[in-house]
Amino acid sequence: MPPMTEDTYGSRVEKWTMREMQLNRLHEEIIARRESLLHSTGAFLRQQVDKKGTVLPITQTLDEITVRNERLIKDLRDTEWRLAQEAEKPADTKFLTLQSNYWSMIRSMEPLWKESMAQAGLRQPAAGSTMPKTART
Repeated sequence: MPPMTEDTYGSRVEKWTMREMQLNRLHEEIIARRESLLHSTGAFLRQQVDKKGTVLPITQTLDEITVRNERLIKDLRDTEWRLAQEAEKPADTKFLTLQSNYWSMIRSMEPLWKESMAQAGLRQPAAGSTMPKTART
């Protein structure tokens, strides 16, 4: 497996960003279609009630369903916003310490690993490609 380069990483990020944008558009289309179907179903039910003059055996009215759905959508958006706020917070000090210790161990073990690779006759990756830039200090 060839070593991951910055270009490969950048192209993967770009690819996944494009895919996420496509999925967001598809999601919006699905929501719009759902809304359209909900409205047409409501119109159909009202038309049936008007024709027969009786109330259909529905446990919830269309207005109650609409209110419930709007509340659920609001809750989802609020949760999404809170998660985004949480993701923007700096990392926990315990995590940063663990990360620092991990990369220190990797840096200290790298010469031994390279030596074992050479003894096994395996090709070593290009210099600097084994660790992320943040860990090369």
